[in-house]
Amino acid sequence: MNMHTNIQSQINFHLEAIKALVCVEDALHRRGRIPAAKAASTPKPDRPARCPKYAIDVLGRLVSGETLPDLIGCLVAFFDELAPDALLALSKAKAVKRNFVSKQASDIHPHRPDLKVSESAGWYYSANIGREDTNRFLRALCDAAGLKFGTDITGV
Repeated sequence: MNMHTNIQSQINFHLEAIKALVCVEDALHRRGRIPAAKAASTPKPDRPARCPKYAIDVLGRLVSGETLPDLIGCLVAFFDELAPDALLALSKAKAVKRNFVSKQASDIHPHRPDLKVSESAGWYYSANIGREDTNRFLRALCDAAGLKFGTDITGV
């Protein structure tokens, strides 16, 4: 089984669990039992109730976020659940002056500790992200996961 087929199979297996978690989390949020910031950090696949500002299609599954850092956080959580080896490989790749993801917050902006870092599923990533940074992240994620940018992962 190639990596593409393996990831697709893992995505199909876990998608229903993610949808159930999102429904439970949304219900808890509406009842005031969890803060809005926590609810917004969970991947929200297939959300027809409102259109997200940013969305990525990953092997036919929608991953979305209200901001580009939110989108990256949702992608990190999505891949942490389905293909953690891809995030491990991505953590070894470098962007121009920073790491894409790391288990240590200080590794993201090693020479700029003043820049904000976000966390998702135990992985840190830069909260200082624009469109070009997001596209570089997606290309590197595709390389790390053995996927094809523009075919297996599309959007933004």
